[in-house]
Amino acid sequence: MTSNSTKKVINSKKRKKKSNYKAKTIQIKDGEHEKYIFHRGMFYKGNILKIIQNKLNGQLDYFVHYIGWGKNHDEWVDHTRVYPINEETTLMAKKV
Repeated sequence: MTSNSTKKVINSKKRKKKSNYKAKTIQIKDGEHEKYIFHRGMFYKGNILKIIQNKLNGQLDYFVHYIGWGKNHDEWVDHTRVYPINEETTLMAKKV
């Protein structure tokens, strides 16, 4: 039996598939799967599992899996929370 909070999380994940989003999945290039994800004031390494594009503003949204965390933490995040893994963002992640 699922709790009400679990049902809300499941429903919020399904919500991204509604009419503001294109049905097609954008192809993820090799080497582009692992990124830093900004979540609640910290950077976490994550893998990009899916990408969709908003029909209204053209912005990309990402379905991410946080490395080292269970699948129940997977979530949709907008483009402003996704950062490439490079020297600059690694320094930012260490400062936070």
